[in-house]
Amino acid sequence: MIAYSSMRIYRGEAHDIEHIRAAGIPNFFGVTLYSFMCQHSLPSMVNYVKNKGAKFNYLILLSMCAAFVLYLSTVLTASFAFKGSELHSIYSMNFDKEGEGWFDDFLYYYLMVFPTIALSASYPIIGITLRENLISLTEIALKQPLKQPLRDWVAPVVAIVPSFVLVMLIPSAVLVFASYVGSYAGSFVQYFIPACLVLWARKTIKKEFPGVKMQHNKNSIILFRNKVIPSLVIIWTFVGIGIVTYYFITK
Repeated sequence: MIAYSSMRIYRGEAHDIEHIRAAGIPNFFGVTLYSFMCQHSLPSMVNYVKNKGAKFNYLILLSMCAAFVLYLSTVLTASFAFKGSELHSIYSMNFDKEGEGWFDDFLYYYLMVFPTIALSASYPIIGITLRENLISLTEIALKQPLKQPLRDWVAPVVAIVPSFVLVMLIPSAVLVFASYVGSYAGSFVQYFIPACLVLWARKTIKKEFPGVKMQHNKNSIILFRNKVIPSLVIIWTFVGIGIVTYYFITK
């Protein structure tokens, strides 16, 4: 998509960027929140790495910077290649076939189904995460481990079936439901709860092990060894929710 947009700009089909509109800031802020929430698979991959040294942290930072550059490149090329009124909500739908060859046909149809591919790829991760969360909550409530048949058969059904039923019963409300869940529940799950867990874990460590100090931790960047970053994440969460709420009310 970046290449196609760049080709439009190269052919002289670029448009002047419109002046910033204050009314569009809440929507823009919501998009940025959702974009970085899309990196939800990183923690599940990091969890299984045994040696999380400083070099590994820099690799994670590098991956986030790469994602940021990708988003920025997509936004900048789209801003010049298309007018705001021309853009479809699903960005991949804005591109026509550039030629008549089989490769052009392949790229065209691939872009048409790209949203489905991207969403389908994340469903297994989301489903497994939801299943494990349900199992953990149930075991905490019952104060005993679940039997293996319940873990293998009942928990996956409970995690998957309700969403299918919801889509079948009220398909027109799915977009609205996803918007609210992504904006509120997603913000708390991705930002607020992890930041609170970090602060609570550090407090517990200081209580249980008085001699341990965060300055002794050589596996994390110095910037992340104090309370500033988790506190900023919590503030960011509520600022983002406030701006998105304003957008929902005024749109």
